[in-house]
Amino acid sequence: MYASTSGMPASQPDMPARLPIAATLLWLGALLASAAPWLNQLDAGAVVSAFWAFNPDDYSSVLAHFSWAPRVSIAILIGCGLGLAGAVTQQVLGNPLASPTTLGVEAGGQFGVTVATLFAPGLLAFSWIWWPLQVASSPSAWSSP
Repeated sequence: MYASTSGMPASQPDMPARLPIAATLLWLGALLASAAPWLNQLDAGAVVSAFWAFNPDDYSSVLAHFSWAPRVSIAILIGCGLGLAGAVTQQVLGNPLASPTTLGVEAGGQFGVTVATLFAPGLLAFSWIWWPLQVASSPSAWSSP
């Protein structure tokens, strides 16, 4: 039933040479697009430094530090985590096409959110407290998009 692969040499797939460059350009483009509203209020150096410092005398700098920079940082971390979860899922299952939609995980997560919204709408008032637990317990949170 299975083909014999004992005579074949083991080789790793080749990564295209332009892939890291394209990924970096895409990432920088997304960062620039998210920073575009701040560029008319702050110079480029202040926007970049908003990740680790701010000028308390400049309201735009404070707002960029406490509003924009955390969102960008969390978006990067969540994207990396979802990509890693998808790669792990594909490796564990041995299926390069495995995704939340093909495994039925996404439908289960959506069903859980729908049931919670319909039968316990009062929980939405406390969602700012419980969202980390809900995300951590959701199966769709641990798989790639």
